[in-house]
Amino acid sequence: MKLTKEDIEDFDNAIAAWTWERMDGESDEEYQEMLKVHEQDRRDLQTILDYLVAGEDQKALDACSLDTIVRDQIPERVWDYLINEVNGR
Repeated sequence: MKLTKEDIEDFDNAIAAWTWERMDGESDEEYQEMLKVHEQDRRDLQTILDYLVAGEDQKALDACSLDTIVRDQIPERVWDYLINEVNGR
């Protein structure tokens, strides 16, 4: 399996579309803290994507030590590639 241009575009679109919405009862302080965490998570995902675009697949896989909610933003084909192809090398 090899990643396609569409796989990369799907990942880029997933990062762009992932937003954080205020939860019921969340204080301003909690909301601001969660926004900071969310922005760091988005940067982490962007780092993985940047490694893939640069052909540095092992670095992309190494950067995947993410919380499940973050990892779930990686499209299935990209995740399968990282786990089955890169990890299997």
